[in-house]
Amino acid sequence: MNCYAPQILVDWFLRPEILSELCELQLSSPVQPTPWDAGGYLRAFALTCLLESVFYVWALRGRVPLRKMAAPIAIANLATHPFIYFGLPWILAQFQVPAIAFITSAETFAPLLEAILLWRVWKVPARMAFPAMIFGNLFSWWVGVWLS
Repeated sequence: MNCYAPQILVDWFLRPEILSELCELQLSSPVQPTPWDAGGYLRAFALTCLLESVFYVWALRGRVPLRKMAAPIAIANLATHPFIYFGLPWILAQFQVPAIAFITSAETFAPLLEAILLWRVWKVPARMAFPAMIFGNLFSWWVGVWLS
């Protein structure tokens, strides 16, 4: 079991009594800065863009031609992914913040900022932008955890 999976986050807040000791320990331990690995980062970024692309295509349909869809996907993810992957862990590690706070912050920040970008830059109605990015980020988080 991966202690960073979405259902574990829900259990942490709603049913902490069912968490394993291992997950309790991992989630309450201070977050560590992400070591620099350009190849690993590029693979993670590409996988994130790929997994979220269907949600972007759905939200941007009729606004961006399919052949130009890669640009908004890359731009929105570049606005969040490097910060969440490298910046946020480094900042939170300076204050010994527990991993659960990092996960909660990251998985709230990314879909909100990406949805705001879709809404304000690409004029996607908020009622489409926010669900698309929330579900897209949940999907990429879930699959990413499953693949790791």
